[in-house]
Amino acid sequence: MKKLNKILLALMLVTVVFMAGCKNVTTTMSYTFNVDNGDQVKVKLKTNDGYKLTSSVPFEIKKDSDTLSTATFIYPEYYDEYVKAAKSDLNSTIIEEGTKDNLTYVMWNYNDEEYNYAIQIKDANTAILLGNIVSEESAKEVFSRLEIEFVK
Repeated sequence: MKKLNKILLALMLVTVVFMAGCKNVTTTMSYTFNVDNGDQVKVKLKTNDGYKLTSSVPFEIKKDSDTLSTATFIYPEYYDEYVKAAKSDLNSTIIEEGTKDNLTYVMWNYNDEEYNYAIQIKDANTAILLGNIVSEESAKEVFSRLEIEFVK
C-alpha cells in the first residue's frame, strides 16, 4: 500500500508540474491573405485568453465572441493619406508612431471613439488599416498580439 501511495504521489507531482508548464504556452493562428494587388500577406495572432482571427476580408480580431478590431488591406499611398489626415485632423490625436518587426505604424485616436492603426508592411505593395472602437488598451493589446509578414 505504501508503494502504491508513493507512485500516486509521484504521478500527481508530475501532473502538477506539467499543468503549470502548460499555462505559459503561447498558441497562435494564422491566415495568408491573397490581396487584390497580387501580394500575399500572412497575419498571425497570439490566441491565448480566447482571442481569434477570422479568415475573411476585412478580417476581425475577436475575444471570445466579441469583435475587438477590424482590419482591411489598403494600398501604400493610402497609408500615407491616413497618416497625413490623422496628423492634421483636429479630432485626431496621434498616440504612437514606430516600428515593430518589419512594420512601420502610426496609432491615433479619432474623436475619443476610435483607436486606429495604419500599418505599412516592409517590401510589400500593401498596408493595413486596423480599427478598434473598444478602447485604447484593447487596440494596443490586439496590435501587440499580431505578427504581419509579406510572403510574396
